[in-house]
Amino acid sequence: MFSNPFVELSATISPELMQTYVVLMFLAVVGGTLFDVVHKKSAKYFFENAKKA
Repeated sequence: MFSNPFVELSATISPELMQTYVVLMFLAVVGGTLFDVVHKKSAKYFFENAKKA
């Protein structure tokens, strides 16, 4: 029915390396999002509106 394309990848790359890659990408997304919020001053706008509510 369906085949897992990552089975062949695991033959050449260790599962630990794949897991490390996923964790690093997750941290990069979180870090980039936080940087964007600070850079655009979205957090300041959000907290000012939260105080008004």
